[in-house]
Amino acid sequence: MSPAEAASVSLIDVYSLFPETFSCDRNNFERLGGDDDGAKWTCGEFFQPAPGNCTAVSLGSNGQWQFEESILEHTNSDCTVYTFDCTGTWIPPHNNIRFFPWCLGEDKIIDGRVYKTWDSITRDLGLTHVDYFKMDIEGFEWLALPPALDNLAQGGVLPKQIALEMHLWPQAEGVAKPYQATNTEKGLDFVHPMINLFRKFYSLGYHIGAVEYNHLSSPYGCCQEFTFILP
Repeated sequence: MSPAEAASVSLIDVYSLFPETFSCDRNNFERLGGDDDGAKWTCGEFFQPAPGNCTAVSLGSNGQWQFEESILEHTNSDCTVYTFDCTGTWIPPHNNIRFFPWCLGEDKIIDGRVYKTWDSITRDLGLTHVDYFKMDIEGFEWLALPPALDNLAQGGVLPKQIALEMHLWPQAEGVAKPYQATNTEKGLDFVHPMINLFRKFYSLGYHIGAVEYNHLSSPYGCCQEFTFILP
């Protein structure tokens, strides 16, 4: 399929190319973070942290704590949630939520904002495992995910579940070429960037355990939730 042919595929149909690849037990499905935009699905059989040893990571906050609070509710507050967002500073509502004004990327400071690689984050905080990783950064996943997945491929700390919202709209500058949405006479080609990105997940052993179309993005279909699990 050429980029122009791919650009003619509707965004909803682009997402349909990436269905669930692992059958999680629907009896153990749980929605973390409420019922509104930003909530994430978890496959319960893969989110059973050991007592006193639960670690969750939340990338993207904007001062909203519903996801973090739902993790604590799910674990009876027996979990530490590390929240990262370099776009502001907020005070967490619970002692088990630890906020850091960092973003995921390369180790550098851009316009006064601190960016860190996944390796740097886990090393600086002493994280040896992550039970649940949530990402919702409004399209900047195209910048943050490829280097983070490269870190994981080189022996980084593999989260047991990764829940993220993908956004198919004009990308920020600096996206690596394999993940750039090519502009054609028929519009933007998101098929090939999605294939290249999801191949990264598959190569690390991840499967898609849950998908959910974001109905708030109708009628354009820009956004969809994915939960990746390590069986």
